[in-house]
Amino acid sequence: MTLGLIRLQAIAREFGTGAPWFTATLSPVVLVAPQRGEAHMLGAALDAELLWHAGWNPRPDFPANSRARDGLVASAWIDAFDLSLTTCFERDHRLGEVGRTIASARRASLNPNLVVVVSCRVFSEHPEASELAAAGGRTGADATFGSASQAESTILQALRSPLREWQAAR
Repeated sequence: MTLGLIRLQAIAREFGTGAPWFTATLSPVVLVAPQRGEAHMLGAALDAELLWHAGWNPRPDFPANSRARDGLVASAWIDAFDLSLTTCFERDHRLGEVGRTIASARRASLNPNLVVVVSCRVFSEHPEASELAAAGGRTGADATFGSASQAESTILQALRSPLREWQAAR
């Protein structure tokens, strides 16, 4: 198991070799955590690895419960929250729970404009699900993606969203 995980980490680093380093003075801080109760944590680990390799400041964590997760966003400035579900199964039946997780994290966050993205296989298998699950839909996420290779671009796009800029200016 350990050797397999090391190899996957090496592949993730090779995959991110061509990724440009973040050019801002301060790299965005991204909390990367799996949905509570999620047994498969590889997606979260790969997201964190690729974000780190791209020059971001990922904070991977595996909180034991919702109180611990909310404590993470309440105790430190987090620019974005990458909430992941397994890449093995679609898990579309858990999207309602994901919505409650997002609402709770937003209420607890020090950052009033916290960007929340959700990764899950259902979004790569059924692209139309991304539109339904994003803002105003079943999860309330700012954006969704299906695989770790899309984490950086998805979070960056959500951080640069015109709506985010408008909210920050208010």
